[in-house]
Amino acid sequence: LHEAAYQGRTDSVRHLLLRNADPTRRDTRFDATPLGWCRHRHAEIGPGHGHDEVDRVLAPVTPDPL
Repeated sequence: LHEAAYQGRTDSVRHLLLRNADPTRRDTRFDATPLGWCRHRHAEIGPGHGHDEVDRVLAPVTPDPL
């Protein structure tokens, strides 16, 4: 889920959520949620890469993204 969010892959994010991937799980390296990864990558490369839509999918199910 983290990688799909980072890459702006909305379809993959939705697919993983439907299969019970945990959007609140934090990675061990950066202690960030998938939404945190999405927002970090969006800040790096800007709009137009799917991150806005991924954010809309993950934000309602992620209480504290960073």
